[in-house]
Amino acid sequence: MKTKVLIVEDEGPFARSLAQLLNRHGIEAWQAGDIDTALDLAARVRPDVLVVDWMLKSHSDGIDLAQTLQRGGLRCRVIIMSGFPSPDLGGRLDGIENASFLAKPFGPDELLALIRPD
Repeated sequence: MKTKVLIVEDEGPFARSLAQLLNRHGIEAWQAGDIDTALDLAARVRPDVLVVDWMLKSHSDGIDLAQTLQRGGLRCRVIIMSGFPSPDLGGRLDGIENASFLAKPFGPDELLALIRPD
């Protein structure tokens, strides 16, 4: 069974390139550019891994989304991406089960290692 990944990134070209990378490696990838689309896709797809940008162009951020999904019963690994790591981010990650941080820019192998940790 293929690993299912939901990518939540508001920069469309970057999200598409991540999805293409994952698909080439046999991983089913879906993309959402905003929180509402992500919530809808997560309910339908039930991803194994959520790859989400910390800073989204909305009233919420990637950590809020991960917490909302987990409170709703979704049990998945979470990878928070950011090009702007801060002490605030580290403290907030503690409130998310199975969370990892991935600093932008990152290489394909870094992302794949977090998605397939074994």
